[in-house]
Amino acid sequence: MKILIAPDKFKASLTATQVIAALSQGIQKKYPNAILTGQAMADGGDGSLDLLHELEPLTEHQVEVHDPLFRKIKASYFSNQTD
Repeated sequence: MKILIAPDKFKASLTATQVIAALSQGIQKKYPNAILTGQAMADGGDGSLDLLHELEPLTEHQVEVHDPLFRKIKASYFSNQTD
């Protein structure tokens, strides 16, 4: 039996990677011959950039931008370039 485990995070409790580990452990107990594949997912909300950074070697860039009230704030983005 092949099983794909592809969760999002459990907000304020577990990361998607931790969910995969916990589910894998439970499934292996019940189905010891199962072939498990885990892939962390994200829905585009908070935590999505962290997941991308975990899956791909990205560089964080910080820039100064304006918020909706034109106050200067710091923002960051990730890229696969080091410039």
